[in-house]
Amino acid sequence: MERKVDENNEKQERTRSKNTSRKGSLYLVKTKMEENLYGFFRRKTEFAILVASLSCVRRSPSESPQHPNSLTPRSLLRETHCPSIPVNTHSPQPKFPLFHSQNPTPQQFAKLHSTLALSHTHAQPELPTIPLPSNSRTASAGGFTLWREKKPGEISPSPSLSPSCVISVSERFRLFGTISTSTHEFRQTTEGRLSLSVFWRKVMVRAPSRDDMIDIINARYPILDFLSSQLAVDLFAAFLPMSENRSLLIREIANLWSVPLEGAMLYPSNKPTLQDIHDRQPFVSIRSALQSLERIACSVKYNEPVLLVGETGTGKTTLVQNLAMMLGYPLIVMNLSQQTDVADLLGGYKPTDAQSICMPLYHEFKELFCKTFSKKDNEALLRQFEIFILEKNWKKLLHACQKSVHFVQKLLAKTRESGCGSKRKRPLIEETVQKWESLSLGLDGALKKISVSSAMSFKFVEGAFVSALKSGQWLLLDEVNLAPPETLQRIIGVLDGDLGTLCLAERGDVDYVERHPDFRLFACMNPATDAGKRDLPFAFKSRFTEYFIDDVFDDDDLILFVNQYLGEGNATTELSNRIVRFYKSVKKESEERLQDGANQKPQFSLRSLARALNYTKMAEKRFGFKKALYDGFCMFFLTLLDAPSAAIMHDLILSNLLSGGMPHDIPFNSYFSGDLAPLYASQIKSFVENYVLTNTVKVHLKNLARAFYIKRYPVLLQGPTSSGKTSLVQYLASVTGHEFVRINNHEHTDLQEYFGSYITDSHGRLQFQEGVLLKAVRKGYWIVLDELNLAPSDVLEALNRLLDDNRELFVPELQETISAHPDFMLFATQNPPTIYGGRKMLSRAFRNRFLEIHVDEIPDDELTTILEKRCCIPASYASRMVEVMKDLQLHRQSSKVFAGKHGFITPRDLFRWANRFRFFGNSYEDLAKDGYFLLAERLREENEKNVVREVLERRLNVKLLINDLYKASVGII
Repeated sequence: MERKVDENNEKQERTRSKNTSRKGSLYLVKTKMEENLYGFFRRKTEFAILVASLSCVRRSPSESPQHPNSLTPRSLLRETHCPSIPVNTHSPQPKFPLFHSQNPTPQQFAKLHSTLALSHTHAQPELPTIPLPSNSRTASAGGFTLWREKKPGEISPSPSLSPSCVISVSERFRLFGTISTSTHEFRQTTEGRLSLSVFWRKVMVRAPSRDDMIDIINARYPILDFLSSQLAVDLFAAFLPMSENRSLLIREIANLWSVPLEGAMLYPSNKPTLQDIHDRQPFVSIRSALQSLERIACSVKYNEPVLLVGETGTGKTTLVQNLAMMLGYPLIVMNLSQQTDVADLLGGYKPTDAQSICMPLYHEFKELFCKTFSKKDNEALLRQFEIFILEKNWKKLLHACQKSVHFVQKLLAKTRESGCGSKRKRPLIEETVQKWESLSLGLDGALKKISVSSAMSFKFVEGAFVSALKSGQWLLLDEVNLAPPETLQRIIGVLDGDLGTLCLAERGDVDYVERHPDFRLFACMNPATDAGKRDLPFAFKSRFTEYFIDDVFDDDDLILFVNQYLGEGNATTELSNRIVRFYKSVKKESEERLQDGANQKPQFSLRSLARALNYTKMAEKRFGFKKALYDGFCMFFLTLLDAPSAAIMHDLILSNLLSGGMPHDIPFNSYFSGDLAPLYASQIKSFVENYVLTNTVKVHLKNLARAFYIKRYPVLLQGPTSSGKTSLVQYLASVTGHEFVRINNHEHTDLQEYFGSYITDSHGRLQFQEGVLLKAVRKGYWIVLDELNLAPSDVLEALNRLLDDNRELFVPELQETISAHPDFMLFATQNPPTIYGGRKMLSRAFRNRFLEIHVDEIPDDELTTILEKRCCIPASYASRMVEVMKDLQLHRQSSKVFAGKHGFITPRDLFRWANRFRFFGNSYEDLAKDGYFLLAERLREENEKNVVREVLERRLNVKLLINDLYKASVGII
């Protein structure tokens, strides 16, 4: 065994010697990153730049790279001790005394870097970072990062070169790679995953010691005189989710700083104040939110990427949105999911059509036009442009833009000739003039493209991430821990503050994307304890400044929150205290004895409280304050519970909010009486006329009508199969005159069914066809997502932004954020996952965005009434049929064990049975025959058929002779 190992080592050494003798050889530097107690770590990129710097030190312009006295990366790597490479003890001493030891420390690296900065007389070579494509074998094996020096005037090879084309490697070309791994798995990772490890020179960069860290901090921050204990708490304790761990760490910080414990608190007693900023949206100035906002603002000031972690409904996204609004920065929000890929963030090649060519030019024209001329004085012109867009008359749009550009160019020419006499208050800057000229060229090219009917073509469309990076917008990655880790790793280079870089290798770029100084990156996520959520990769997460956003439990903060929503007229001290007392008792009861319709703990958050108060404020003018308060809290705290829990919640609402008094009741149609529409279509009219309104149906319609009254929140109806969930929404849409569309989900549902996809038109060109959901969002339809929990959870989580109060939908294929039409409403139906097989448990974050309504089974007496009126059969026959259904539901079918009591019969089967009897039956014998043919003939097991026959005979008082049934059927034929 030892001989075999020695032979392998000799073979590897021979191969390495042969490889290093070649001209323009490649070098791979293996590095390791470990975060110590203080959270500092070595940057692998800095080490690669340092190695490149060494190649320029003490080299005169006349010296060649092969000069024996010059220090090259090869000599540095050979003279640096690496555990996996044999060290030649007889080699000459290195030229730099700082590397005399075989294990250079980070302190020596820092001192060497300072020495180089002082003695460096030649410029460092430019090191553009080019991450290799994710589908490359070498990239997937080692995560290479390529640094390449380009000579002046050198032209990069075209990506379209033939694979057989040979490119000569420059003598100054160097290749470095980095790997982040722990010590115990370093050798296994590099040897097992990287098949070319025998050609590489490896250097282990170890974690710095405590003394090294002190030297590094003193060297990097020489004027660091004082650090407050509060700053240490913000950095090292604010990201911890457990209050016990926070308290322990805060106590240690207080001991290290020698300050009392009150001086090192996560939420100090003092409240930060907001400066008076014009056009600022209302913001609830609760103490915990202001302190979190202050921490985020501090991170923004120092260009740190921010990660906000917290339970659903704690206001993570709201904090970022309000900060961007206060400071006047545009914010792009991307909702990530498991189907998010690199193309969604950075961009990719997409088919070109007239819209994709014209819309970016129009947005550029509009922005430049409003900067140059008064938008108010030119409203008619801009309105005409919008009409061209709605009509999709792209040629007219481009001609109109081109005409305006020519007018601007003539105006600029006259201004330059006269030198004065311009009516403008201030002259245009040269940059704006150049933008107009560039826009003119772009419009000319676009007209040529759409005028010629050419073959299928593609172009690279930059993603929202790249657009924000270049234009200085703020970007929020919501639900970031749902995205695949390999997608997040692609943007990891941008997270290093001002030095963060990104190169679009997907487009064939070799240079960095120019980073705007105003660009900021935020990310939000729920803890990994929720369904479908996972923790972020360490290398990605450690680059963020992380803050944990707690739920609000302080009485003063909750009272301030309530007063902000209710307004000055209704927000009395007594009422605010009662609402706070109710909210805290509900949170406690939800953990102890309350259950929703799926026998799960209900999730109540600040989002639930805010929505209830918002409904109260909107509905009080029409229904009175008490009725509006009662309806609002029933909507978001009661309707999702099962019957026993709903009774408990009803008592809590009456006792805490209304002092035991019940407000007056109103019929369900009072919520939409002003929105009734005439029934023009015969099918809709027939459906409404045949819809039977029982007492239970009216209660469910009242809950739906409340949601319709506010027209803002999505509705989830959960209940057993055939309980009338979808028909409730269809009836309400019919009587209010809204378009009703429906999507049936299944386990293979993907986002293309919701958003749309590219298809070929009659001319063979690819064009984007919008999906059902996208059309409904644009045009204000009512859409029902049927069997919601059958769809994959990664597809559903992509809708989170649409389900929020923002009501926006980002479409990656179009790189467009679409705001929902005012009439748009989203409904969803599902069966309880704990009762029915194949159903998935939805995450708390996803469910909390819905207004949930529990729809229980139709009572037996009401089911008899529905059968009698809808199917036009006698009441005696309808009651017998319901008795048959109740008996069959006591049995379980072996082949449908997960169907529960609905294995033999469902209410839908009951309606089919009644419709057959209405057309072909006259007696109980005919009723029994129809029931046997419908219910028993679909069964495989003979004993299960006998169960159906026995129940029919017992309940209908008839005798079924199976052989006679089939003889009669043959005689009829």
